[in-house]
Amino acid sequence: DKCNQAESAEFFTRKLVQVQAEKMRVHTPFMPGAFELVTRLQANGVKTGLVSASPRIIVDAVLDNVGNDLFPFSISSDDVERTKPYPDAYLKAALLTNSEISQCLVFEDSLTGVGAATSSGAWLIAVPHLVKVEESARVRVIKSLEQMGFETLRRLHTDFTAPI
Repeated sequence: DKCNQAESAEFFTRKLVQVQAEKMRVHTPFMPGAFELVTRLQANGVKTGLVSASPRIIVDAVLDNVGNDLFPFSISSDDVERTKPYPDAYLKAALLTNSEISQCLVFEDSLTGVGAATSSGAWLIAVPHLVKVEESARVRVIKSLEQMGFETLRRLHTDFTAPI
């Protein structure tokens, strides 16, 4: 009402997303250990991708900042009919990599992502922030990606209950 409805709610939503994308294009905070883990996995032939519930404009801004060659592919909320907490994006990622979802491992930091990964049938390593995630037969919880290395993941591939 303060704007005399000069612009729609959709206008302000688009504007907010654009502003956020510009911020992410300049500075994208990485989780500690994320870059090292992704590059180590790729060096050992593990297929990787970025799956996000963010719109494509945000995902592309992040990739512009961190390097478009870091992930061979990315999936945004614009690329699927239903985004997280639905499993569609993870199922699409498995399809793109010619992988069985039951043989995929997902790293997640949000509850909606945890729900999506779990319902997809993938294995999950959660790195939650300010929320609690319960471990289960297919879910492990860590405090930091710095705890993960290729050899640790190799052990978990053989025995998901192995110590981290």
